[in-house]
Amino acid sequence: MDISGIFKLKGTTKKYIQLQLGKEINFNDELTLYDIQTIKNDLYTRNRFRNAYISVGINSDIPSFKEFFLIKLTKEESCFLQKWVYILFFILALDGFYDLYLYCICSKQYFVIKKIVSSRQNVLENPKYSKFISGYNINEQNVILERNDIGGIDNQIEVKLPTEQEIASAKEYDKYIPQYIIKEDGEVINTNEKMCENFMEIKEEKPQQSFENKGVEQSQKIEVNTDYNSNEIDLPLITKNNEN
Repeated sequence: MDISGIFKLKGTTKKYIQLQLGKEINFNDELTLYDIQTIKNDLYTRNRFRNAYISVGINSDIPSFKEFFLIKLTKEESCFLQKWVYILFFILALDGFYDLYLYCICSKQYFVIKKIVSSRQNVLENPKYSKFISGYNINEQNVILERNDIGGIDNQIEVKLPTEQEIASAKEYDKYIPQYIIKEDGEVINTNEKMCENFMEIKEEKPQQSFENKGVEQSQKIEVNTDYNSNEIDLPLITKNNEN
């Protein structure tokens, strides 16, 4: 589920905005953290004696995520904003002048795409996120996304209801669940300073080297796929007073 909030273009007199996007993927509930830690421990236990070194980590990503966008604010076109022009400046060792040109016509803005995922629950049904809406406001173009378009359930995964033992074991992760609020300026922030990244590492000692594969390092990754929970704010090249 996307809880990024509304992207608002800051006022500027320049012709272009260089928009950089960050990403923050967090977890809805303590059972999700419990599931991740259980998978990590299981991977470690099953593979610890096969290699001299083993590393188990989490790889979270947003499919088709783009980090940089260039937004046009006027109808005027710049002939210098072409790939071949930049390549020419680079070949002529004039890329510093090109950067100076961009600085003169562009202002910069940063915005973080925030996602909430869960292994056991439908995040859309969590009432604490009901006030979090996503969209953008650019040159009087105000777009608000529907909740069903910013999240969903992966129907290919069979979700199992937690047992009483799992619920009890997962309680220790409750303190790491993010607490998001919306500031007066519309920015969405996490007020919980206890980040789950600080504890989700295997702390056991490395096994003694054995077998014939000494010195081989094995790396295991848990993929957190946000494909069904992602709704990218794919900002096009927007011209002022142009609905396209």
